[in-house]
Amino acid sequence: MTEVANNELNPSRTVKGIHPKDYRWSSYRHYAYGKTDPLITQPECYIKLGKTPKERQEAYRKKLQFIFENDKRVLKKCPYRNAKGKLLLFIGDPIKVQVQYENLRSEIKKKKAAWLKRFKKRFKPPPDDL
Repeated sequence: MTEVANNELNPSRTVKGIHPKDYRWSSYRHYAYGKTDPLITQPECYIKLGKTPKERQEAYRKKLQFIFENDKRVLKKCPYRNAKGKLLLFIGDPIKVQVQYENLRSEIKKKKAAWLKRFKKRFKPPPDDL
């Protein structure tokens, strides 16, 4: 059961308090609520949680909730944001990525225009009256 719990709680250990039920790619909904997923097979440790699917689901929810609330590795604060909630890293924030991209494109355009100006100045076309 430890491996299953670790897989479910990995996102919670890297991002501020995401509960497995809120994580899109989690198998939590399968184990905790019985939502069918053809990619998931039930491990022996899960089957031993109860005699019926409802008992197993209830036991699984309680066990994961206990671990989620008491595991010191589950983050209560996102390490990638400061106290005001502003993102500290470039990775992952689509708005910051877009702004950075636009800034880089603007720099490239300026450098290209400056290069073209120098090129035209250096290589002036011959006069037409020759």
